[in-house]
Amino acid sequence: MNPLKQLTFLLLAVLLVSSCTEEELKTDGQLIGEQIQQLMDEQNIHSIKTYYTRIIDGYSTKYVDEDATTNFRFDGPVVRVGETYYNLDKLTKYQIIDWNEKRIIALYFQVE
Repeated sequence: MNPLKQLTFLLLAVLLVSSCTEEELKTDGQLIGEQIQQLMDEQNIHSIKTYYTRIIDGYSTKYVDEDATTNFRFDGPVVRVGETYYNLDKLTKYQIIDWNEKRIIALYFQVE
């Protein structure tokens, strides 16, 4: 293969690889975090409450991990709630609930 063809092939390969958008490179956790943030914005919700479930001896046990709080931040595939970080890839469901006369998002995680 002559050098001009090699250079052309190399430039084409670089263009194809660099044409991937950031959206294509996001994890499921990142996409879920964005969906939850969008839902919270649309519904004017400013608080989060977290629950997690552990399987112990074959039985599922649900725990409340944090009180409802406005101290949270979505950061890529994780969400920080208070001082605790949760992997959004472990999120099993989320829903809007009424809590002390206000609407909040409840996040449910499966913890090993």
